[in-house]
Amino acid sequence: MKFDILYYRFGKVSAVLAVLLVWACIYLPGLGNREVQGNEPKRTLPALAMIQSGNWINPELAGEKYYKKPPLINWMIATSFTLTGNTSEFSARLPSALTVLCFALLIVLMPSGFLTHPGKIICAMIFLSSLGIIDKGRLIEIDGAYTAITGMAVLSWLNFRTLKSSGWLLWIVPGIFLGLGLLLKGPLILVFFYSVVFLYLYYEKKFKELRSIHHVAGIVVMLLIFSIWAITVLLSKQTEQPAGNSESQVASKMSSEWLSDILDNVIGMDSLKGDKPWWVKFSAVFIDWARNIVQALFYFLPWLLFIPFFRRDSWFEKLPDEGKIIVKTLFWSLVIGMGCLMLQPGVRARYFVPLVAIACLMTGFMLSHLQDNSKSHRTWRNIILALSLMSALTLSAGIFLVNMRFMPKLFVMFKVKPPAPMDYIFYLPTLLTSILTVGFLVYFFRNKDRFSDSLRLSLASAAFTAIVVFQLYCFTLPVIRQFEVKRPAGMAINKCMPPGETLNLFNFGIMNYEPFLYYIRPPVRYVFDEKELAEKDKYVLFEGETYGRIVNDYGIASREPRKVLDLTFKKTKYVIIRFEKPPPKISGVN
Repeated sequence: MKFDILYYRFGKVSAVLAVLLVWACIYLPGLGNREVQGNEPKRTLPALAMIQSGNWINPELAGEKYYKKPPLINWMIATSFTLTGNTSEFSARLPSALTVLCFALLIVLMPSGFLTHPGKIICAMIFLSSLGIIDKGRLIEIDGAYTAITGMAVLSWLNFRTLKSSGWLLWIVPGIFLGLGLLLKGPLILVFFYSVVFLYLYYEKKFKELRSIHHVAGIVVMLLIFSIWAITVLLSKQTEQPAGNSESQVASKMSSEWLSDILDNVIGMDSLKGDKPWWVKFSAVFIDWARNIVQALFYFLPWLLFIPFFRRDSWFEKLPDEGKIIVKTLFWSLVIGMGCLMLQPGVRARYFVPLVAIACLMTGFMLSHLQDNSKSHRTWRNIILALSLMSALTLSAGIFLVNMRFMPKLFVMFKVKPPAPMDYIFYLPTLLTSILTVGFLVYFFRNKDRFSDSLRLSLASAAFTAIVVFQLYCFTLPVIRQFEVKRPAGMAINKCMPPGETLNLFNFGIMNYEPFLYYIRPPVRYVFDEKELAEKDKYVLFEGETYGRIVNDYGIASREPRKVLDLTFKKTKYVIIRFEKPPPKISGVN
């Protein structure tokens, strides 16, 4: 009997393999190719400090204690660095991608009372192919992992609830995920989780369960996970801090940084700073707010486009009462979550990303109950076909515009020297991507009428997403790398430093840190005063303006400083100085 993949019945093992394959194709290609982006250095530098110092309790950024975010993301990165044996961008971003995989696997593997087996696969494919998850899951930002953990908490509660499981499982398992969420970013996860819980219990008219001992136990577990770290920080001996740095001072630093972060999120404190008129500041806050709202909606694509079509189908009335409760709970929890975030003038688009997990569960549940070959399915099918054709045209343009120098026929025409035989290995990703793009387009077009249900179309959507990622890897990443500035700066510094020699980073700190510090080869040491430069310290990285102010100081000039490197990074000048002599010894002073 001839095997037909379109009529293959997925079991649990094959569903897991499908999730692993889709995840690998979307989240691994080019994962470590881009230099660090956005806030990634704020996550990697504390992890590097943890490995170098051995202190995993007190995170440090550029030589200063950094409590603005809890340390779980730093622990994840430091663990990845330790296990992989290197500190590359791939190792740094791998934990974020793995947490995305864990949630997708949990959807497929965890017993559920509201998702069918096909529905689980649909939800997993929707999650893996959502724009916001692809964006954040391929960066070592907090948001990708935070979204996955938020989804785990919500999914486990709904699954145990619909399975009528023990109250201990119902509250303690989500409590573990909520505790990890608090260690990852903070209390925002409670808003997303409890909006689902409150609405579900409201529709069931069982609010009294919130007073149960099981719920209290879940809260205790959640707080215990977070408080173990917080209490350890307060009780730890701050031996590397100046004398008098008491537990109350540590607590004050933690609370002030958390308060500053919350105020910036809620009212946009950073936008209100400066000497501009108040109306200019508030208009800037409003513009930023509107831009972030629009950007947040893009994170829900492409599945956001399906919501209007659900209103036209009669599938909702055919659902059992429990199914209707699920849909209404997830929908209104999304509305409440987005509403709470939109009320904050200082909101960022990335704060909405955890809601993508809830949206994926809702959309997957909806799609799994659509009647085969419905109007939504036909529209979905036509969109995939149109986008596949566009991707094939884009591929053709990419081959001719980006890889033109590799095409043998054009070598003769333009009298270009052909590459050596071994250079053709760079051809391989483009060749494979071309085969996949054309093969998918031809296969989908020839069998488009057989893609008539949500499961097959969700798998086709995930496959198409993987093809787009391959194309970006082949054609976009090589172009992006031409505009890198952080990695070249770090490489320039490394070239002038003897192996094993410590580079002292003078007066950087949290407020003055630069992202290229991630690329500096260890060992490094942060210093904030001339007196901290010991006799053995020979190399120091200064900001140009700072060095200009202290170059004639006795402690610097007497050591015969010699410039080793002049570096400009984003219009700011930096210099590396080599001291030719040790500090002068003053008679009578030991």
